[in-house]
Amino acid sequence: MDNAPIMSRIDRMSKTFEEISRYSLQLPRNQRLALARFLLDLDNPSDDPEVEDLWHSEILKRARAVELGTTQGLAYGEVLGKVDAAINR
Repeated sequence: MDNAPIMSRIDRMSKTFEEISRYSLQLPRNQRLALARFLLDLDNPSDDPEVEDLWHSEILKRARAVELGTTQGLAYGEVLGKVDAAINR
């Protein structure tokens, strides 16, 4: 995986955030995904277990589709470009 776009973003961040970001890039995929979910849950807690179960099922379904090759993901750089464009509107 080419981390150059990620690293250029990290270089502009605070030292603590930079260290955490660099460390997280070294984690195995399953641990990075668990960390991402944890961080997202901090800002978007759901009190409804049914909603949590539905999101979990959807995430697993999408991950399986990518692994099986029945769908195609977007390149990380493309996603960042779309996010940047949406934020800077």
